[in-house]
Amino acid sequence: MIAENTVSKILDISNIVDVISEFVSLRKRGINLNVLVVAKQEM
Repeated sequence: MIAENTVSKILDISNIVDVISEFVSLRKRGINLNVLVVAKQEM
C-alpha cells in the first residue's frame, strides 16, 4: 500500500477541480461547481 503521509502530500498539492476539469466541463453555480451529465437514451 501507499504510505499515508505520501497520500496526504499528494492531496495537499493536488487541486481536485483541475484534475476533474480535464475530463468534464465544470460550471460555477454560486459557491459550487456543477457538471452537465448527458445521459444516453437506450432503444
